[in-house]
Amino acid sequence: KAATNGEMDWKLYPAGQILAARSTLPGVRDGVADAGFVVAACWIDTLASELVGVLDTVGTLAHFSRSILGLTILAWGNSIGDVKTNLAMARRGLGNMAITACVAGPLFNLLMGLGAGVISNCSMEGTAFMEAKLPTDILVGVVLICTNCAAMIAAGAYGRGRIPRKFGYLSLALYLLYLVLSALHIFKIL
Repeated sequence: KAATNGEMDWKLYPAGQILAARSTLPGVRDGVADAGFVVAACWIDTLASELVGVLDTVGTLAHFSRSILGLTILAWGNSIGDVKTNLAMARRGLGNMAITACVAGPLFNLLMGLGAGVISNCSMEGTAFMEAKLPTDILVGVVLICTNCAAMIAAGAYGRGRIPRKFGYLSLALYLLYLVLSALHIFKIL
């Protein structure tokens, strides 16, 4: 018998019927949801790794600098979801939540990613420290991030908790400045 009105005919899917029966197997639905989340995260990680590999190969074949790929395509691809979410929150009048997400997401990535990376590297190398050099383009990025954060604090304090539109233009200008300075450094012009 075919399903009607867009409903799935669970008789064709006995495993789905068992898993969906809340009264028969309490807690199974939550376990399936948790397992689904883990599987989805694994797929996302696998696809992201493959995408980075493909972009690296295309960049090598096209003689693009890995720094340029990381600075543009990979950075934008990594951040576009956050940007869209933050814009949606701001458009719905949830400006504080959008600002918090703009700061908390990168903060989590920096602190957890950097911390886990250092621990992992030290464990693999069997050392108590990790050798690291701060490239000029990263140093420029750090300075511009600190400048943006200081400007946000100053704008919020000066505007008594209200950040003006001009601050948004400043943030965009600082990012464009970062792209230009990094590109000039990569191409050894600066």
